[in-house]
Amino acid sequence: MRRSTLLLSLALVLALCLNAFSFTAGFGLGWARRGVAESRATAEHPPTLSLVTPAPKPDATTMESFLDDERLGLISEAWGFIDRDFFTEEPIDYTRVNYEMIRGLVGALDDPYTRFVEPPQAELEKSDYEGKFGGIGAYIGMTEQGQPYISEVMRGNPAEAAGLRAGDIILEVDGASLEGLGQDDVVLLIRGPVGTQVMLTIQRGPEADILHVPVERAEIKLPTVFWEPVDDGRVAHIRLTFFAAPTGQELAAVLQEVRDAG
Repeated sequence: MRRSTLLLSLALVLALCLNAFSFTAGFGLGWARRGVAESRATAEHPPTLSLVTPAPKPDATTMESFLDDERLGLISEAWGFIDRDFFTEEPIDYTRVNYEMIRGLVGALDDPYTRFVEPPQAELEKSDYEGKFGGIGAYIGMTEQGQPYISEVMRGNPAEAAGLRAGDIILEVDGASLEGLGQDDVVLLIRGPVGTQVMLTIQRGPEADILHVPVERAEIKLPTVFWEPVDDGRVAHIRLTFFAAPTGQELAAVLQEVRDAG
């Protein structure tokens, strides 16, 4: 009986020692693996690569989870090769890299109603949806040579009062060159707070003098509902150009005009 008790006690002590050893070894191995993961994350993914929306630098655990995600592992591996082996004398435009990756991901969905909108265009769409913005009251287009120009002047707005005309080539906005800028970027430069002034440098005709035209920004409203009588005035044709925040109120007002017109 005493021998059995002694053997049982020795077995318990041995088990406790093995568990303690396993815990210590496992803890040490895990800590070592974490150190390797941190080194690998730092080497393959420098902090200069950021998301479209800036976020805090991920810790090793978050980065390790990212690398282990089967859905993103291939992208991570490809970027690792590029970041390690690609040579360029010019710094990499990480914003463009991010935008192109997102555009490719969205395009792979093959859905015409899902698209990626870059910040300048998103800002314009937001103001258009609100139905009003601070601007000069002119539509901007781009020539085949990539030069911004005034394609149409809205009646009763600052652009018309300042003497701007359709066809005017815009060379500068507030003294800043527009070379290399896209249409949305130019529009955002011209728009601004109501009551402020914007200086446009324009060229009117291929051999005309350069003109500096100051224009005071005003609140520009974009009506979305129009109507006209047809069929000898017996039918009202109502047209909605696009849906925006004030469209409901505009439609109610137009319907009242239609009723008043009989």
